[in-house]
Amino acid sequence: LKPFTIVLLIFFAFFFVMMSLVPDCREEQYPCTRLYSVHKPCKQCLNSLCFYSVRRMYVINKEICVRTVYVHSLCDPVRFG
Repeated sequence: LKPFTIVLLIFFAFFFVMMSLVPDCREEQYPCTRLYSVHKPCKQCLNSLCFYSVRRMYVINKEICVRTVYVHSLCDPVRFG
């Protein structure tokens, strides 16, 4: 066997052993509410003169968030992506 093939086989063997040791972790979805501000233009008129002013409006955004639930302390609670 070539040295590259041996290194590749060792890598895959290590990978499969590590995957079998990972405890049960799962991602679950839950509803989360976030408040954010937007700028909304409002038209105002004085007699025949009209202009727009920008007002800050607060909007509630209902989202579905994802968290990692882990049974053991060996799971990584950080979610990448």
